Amino acid sequence: MNFNPVLQKPLKILQASAGSGKTFSLTAHYLTLLFDNELKYREVLAVTFTNKATEEMKSRILSVLCSLALGEESVAVFRKIIQEAHPFLNPKALQERAHQIYRRILHDYSRFAINTIDGFVQQVIRSFTFELGLDAGYKLEMNQDKVKKALTDKLNERLDEKPELLQWIINLALDRVSENKSWNYRRELLDLTSEIFKERYQPFENALKALDVATLFQKLMVDTRGCIADFEKKLKVLANEALQVWEKSGVQLDELKGKSRHPFSKLPKLAAGGDAVFTDLKKVIDCPEEYQKGGNLTASVGTLFSRLNPVLISIQNFFNAETGQYEMAKAINTNLYYLRLMQEMAALLKDYREENQTLLISDAQYLLKGITADQQDNPSFIWEKMGSRYKNFLFDEFQDTSAFQWDNFLPLLQNALAEATGKFTDHLIVGDVKQSIYRWRNGDWRILLQKAKADIGNHNVIDQSLEENYRSAANIIDFNNHLFQEIPNLLQNLINNKILEDGSEDLYNNWWKAAGLEHIIPDAYRQSFQKKAGSTLPGGSVEVLFLPVENNVYRATQVREAALLQLSEKLNDWTGSGRYQAGQICILVRSNREAREVIAHLMADQQMRKIKQETLGETFGAYEVLSGEALLINNNSAVKLLVSTLQLMVTQNGQSVLYKGLCVQLYFKQLGKSVPASAWTSLKETPVTKLQNLLPAELCRNFYAWQQLPLNELAEQLITVYGLGEQQQHLPYLFAFRDMLARFTQQGELGITRFLEWWDEEGQLKALPSGSQNDAVQVMTIHKSKGLAFDVVMLPFCSWDLDGMTNSIFWVDTKDTPYEELKSVPINYKKALGKSAFSKAYFEELLFNLMDALNMLYVATTRTRNHLYITAPGQGKNDCKTSIVGDLILEALKKPVAGLNASFIGENFVLDEPLTEKAPVKTASEGKIQLKKYPVSQRLSQALASKKVWGKLDLLSGDAAQHKGIILHELLARTMDVAKLQKVINEMQQEGLIREAEKEGIKINALNVLQNKALKALLSKPYQDLSEQTIIDSKGESYRPDKVLIGNEEVLIIDFKFTSDQRPEHFTQVKAYQKLLTDMGYEQVNGYLYYGFLQELVTV
Repeated sequence: MNFNPVLQKPLKILQASAGSGKTFSLTAHYLTLLFDNELKYREVLAVTFTNKATEEMKSRILSVLCSLALGEESVAVFRKIIQEAHPFLNPKALQERAHQIYRRILHDYSRFAINTIDGFVQQVIRSFTFELGLDAGYKLEMNQDKVKKALTDKLNERLDEKPELLQWIINLALDRVSENKSWNYRRELLDLTSEIFKERYQPFENALKALDVATLFQKLMVDTRGCIADFEKKLKVLANEALQVWEKSGVQLDELKGKSRHPFSKLPKLAAGGDAVFTDLKKVIDCPEEYQKGGNLTASVGTLFSRLNPVLISIQNFFNAETGQYEMAKAINTNLYYLRLMQEMAALLKDYREENQTLLISDAQYLLKGITADQQDNPSFIWEKMGSRYKNFLFDEFQDTSAFQWDNFLPLLQNALAEATGKFTDHLIVGDVKQSIYRWRNGDWRILLQKAKADIGNHNVIDQSLEENYRSAANIIDFNNHLFQEIPNLLQNLINNKILEDGSEDLYNNWWKAAGLEHIIPDAYRQSFQKKAGSTLPGGSVEVLFLPVENNVYRATQVREAALLQLSEKLNDWTGSGRYQAGQICILVRSNREAREVIAHLMADQQMRKIKQETLGETFGAYEVLSGEALLINNNSAVKLLVSTLQLMVTQNGQSVLYKGLCVQLYFKQLGKSVPASAWTSLKETPVTKLQNLLPAELCRNFYAWQQLPLNELAEQLITVYGLGEQQQHLPYLFAFRDMLARFTQQGELGITRFLEWWDEEGQLKALPSGSQNDAVQVMTIHKSKGLAFDVVMLPFCSWDLDGMTNSIFWVDTKDTPYEELKSVPINYKKALGKSAFSKAYFEELLFNLMDALNMLYVATTRTRNHLYITAPGQGKNDCKTSIVGDLILEALKKPVAGLNASFIGENFVLDEPLTEKAPVKTASEGKIQLKKYPVSQRLSQALASKKVWGKLDLLSGDAAQHKGIILHELLARTMDVAKLQKVINEMQQEGLIREAEKEGIKINALNVLQNKALKALLSKPYQDLSEQTIIDSKGESYRPDKVLIGNEEVLIIDFKFTSDQRPEHFTQVKAYQKLLTDMGYEQVNGYLYYGFLQELVTV
């Protein structure tokens, strides 16, 4: 048979809308590549953005491989896809190949290259530490706030050394005071300092390297202030001229159209220097009808028009000519003081890296860019240094890729494209522009939408999209299809009009329209329409409530309380009636502040309903609430008790009474008791060792001794003595806390104080994974919900601003401006920039803000399977500008929704069609091991102690035979290689286990043991030898067989005994080892006892 397929384009760009089976497509593509040969997994690099996504992808691929190897029908669809790509593989051959690949990956797992972008970048950088001038043992610092604080402290220390810097700060403080602001500049400085960690800072930093910084900033201050003052002076002259013309005319406001509301009422303010009010005066230029209604002017008003109109035209011409430079100078001057300090902080950051042997996570992409740029034509040197050569690339969540990341990967991908065979589509990019919500991480959705294809070339790219929705019920799909066909057009019209109003017609035609930006939002959402899958369930409910407002000012605030009341009523109704279980429901919000607000309200509501139940007998739907705040490890009372005890151990000053009080209060809380009032008065004077009536007696007795223990062991002691391990609700937090302790002590024992410092800076911010519990109503941010799905989604605050980044900082290119030498600068985002020389950058930022708002709505509404519930502010009676996301929904729903029998009932859009066929609801315990208590041992050091230690202890007592047996046991546990016996005996002598006089006798005895034919036969097998490896069971108990030999078909356990007889407990011990290994997945486990003094090998 001759298979001669058409050559495939090497790169597929796959647009994957929400719920469309992206993970399936990634897995299928990866497996298609994998079956090319058994070692293909070493040549494929799959990159995603989170550790969670990485683990999910690895697990999915291995699970399918395992099922393919077992010939299971559950993976028939994958089998079909693989066979289509590899037609020479019949079912049996495919099954065998799957088995081989599966085993190879498991035995070579470190080469199974599915990684986060940051993980891959770190892998490259670790390979190039010498070339990059990095310390080989550098630490990766993730906590930018910690670094910012350290840099701010260093900046203050440097003021004594740099008087010009001190004067700069004094001038900043004086300017702030003159503007009626606080002199304290630290907050603004810290906000702007965040920019030095971002990719956009690099051009600015590079530009300053070639300049005299102190001179540069003084010059910039003079230039910008001069430009601002010159503009305002000229404007004031022209405005006063207009004011004098009006005043001389004798015409009063009451004679003019609109009377006190007429634009001339703003002339005195313009003459005083208020430039922004000129927009009101523009509409009267050349328009006599704006002077008096109908344009029939009285003689005096006619004279005023003829004399004032030329002056207003002069002001307009001046504005048109000069306002761009003026607004640009103001924008730069606003942050100029902070720019100088930010540059100083960036210089200090270099010192911080060197002093702490630290690399910031934000440094990585910049360093990699230097590597990939040097090896752009041939990256083989990179692969050689890394020990891996990747020929296939898979990119997941590509919409969140930054420009720097793409620039780094592009040379590697282009090189791989040049080697494409055409046999398969070698590379895959998967993403969804509509789910790009991480712009604050430098994500740029335009790379997926346009740039990637342009950089790679159309001839190399296949465009595909996943069109079916496998997640949501039919009505949810129809509703979202309608929303995201309508809203993108509404938003595009909004920004197009803003450019014409706040910018200019020339800007719109010569830039916006010419660049194709007049339809970019609908282009991004072109593939938002989804088809129903064969498995889509009919029905589904949608409720959109527009809450009434009194006026159009601060609408979101007006409806806040009403939205929360509606939310709690709906939850109570659903859970009380049994329509939904709490674990099916997720409440999505924009921020952690909103999450706290929702949780506080729900908790208060539940408490109120409990009181009503107790007093009035009213029933209600009780439910638990789970949030990110609740998952913070530091918020668990058991962990608080442990940390408070550690703080008490190291606190020597007056604060010790505070920590005593915390420990007592938290301990009594664990006991379910109240602290006696009399206890508080005696705490200050009573030492901890005398607090047995308030704290565990064992803790009081050992309070000082335990401070000398290793941290891990101390934690075990405290968990035990407080009885925390007996309370099941604390177990996830205790396990997480112990994991954090273990990671902290990986580099050695650093002590309690250092741990507490780390805890304050980083540890207390750690949280459990959100999937740790699913029998409660979840409250989370939309960002955290990405990639998740819920039966019911509630959006109580669908009111975020469309242009929500007002007063934020963004970077602009200074090319072709008087400030070109800076390359780029950060400026405050303000509407006035639409008239400045930075107008293009401003309107681009506006576009990004609108897309952020729209994408946030898309992610939120597509998380649901069965029921979507939204509350949003309505609109007042007067004209209401479209300013919040709820306005877009209202506008879109004014058109009929295809496929839905729904309409407005008053102010609400309601479609309530519960699913007739319901998917099973998982409980928290399903598929999980439920531990009932913390498996703590009496002493961790005992649980994992080396047999060597026990040998030393046993040598202190016992008769000669016992002594000899212990020595031989230890020797043979270390080696059974005759050639190494002498070397090990010498080592044991140096350790004090063997005396010089014993060495020869011990060696002869060991050689006699090893001459046993049956034993030699066992040891001669080519098995993997694992000597004295610890096995820890589910209860935390440890076991250590003397020797474990692992072969392809069987596992052998050999335990040595140097006693004069065989004992039942010997056999029991080996059988326990056998069971442990069987539980670990080894099918054939054979056990043996070898009695050294008896020269007998006994099968167990």
